Amino acid sequence: MGAKAGLSVAKLRNDIVDDTGFKTGFCGGGFIVFRLLPPADLRVEALYAERGGLYDVIVTDDFGNAIGAGVQRYRLGYLELPLLACWRMPTQGNIQPGVTIGPALALKLSSRLQTVLDPEQDDPPESTRDLDSIAAADAALVFGLGFLVDLGQIDLTFDARYNWGLTNINQASGPEAAEIKNSAFTILAGVCF
Repeated sequence: MGAKAGLSVAKLRNDIVDDTGFKTGFCGGGFIVFRLLPPADLRVEALYAERGGLYDVIVTDDFGNAIGAGVQRYRLGYLELPLLACWRMPTQGNIQPGVTIGPALALKLSSRLQTVLDPEQDDPPESTRDLDSIAAADAALVFGLGFLVDLGQIDLTFDARYNWGLTNINQASGPEAAEIKNSAFTILAGVCF
């Protein structure tokens, strides 16, 4: 059993806009390790994970007239539940590198869209609203590398992983409704008791 925290760099993949920006955010929570036959473990995690992305947009008024350029920031918060198979490579020392892979279910906790008009200004006008069109759940494939440092009574863990979203999180309808999927690179450090 243990806890971990780190940084997530997320991006939204879609079938309309190729050039989307990255959103950095927090990722952290707890985990339980079930020791299987060495060198394999099964790790169940419960993490709060921030996801989302950035899009450059042309901002229009209520009549469709362009009033400036802006940035839309999708801010998504999830309770992420990865189930990871972990293979640790036996070594002579107290540092054990390893590989992880497995599925993750993410339950949406929040979804907000922030639009910033002319973000180069010192105090740019902005608006924020809830996004009802984001799906309540997401599924992903998680794979990564890491290492464990055995300190006797406790272990330190460090891992870098990539979450490849498998499901369309956009439930909007209409001809311009894009298929949107999450993706994120996450670096985590933790302690295991």
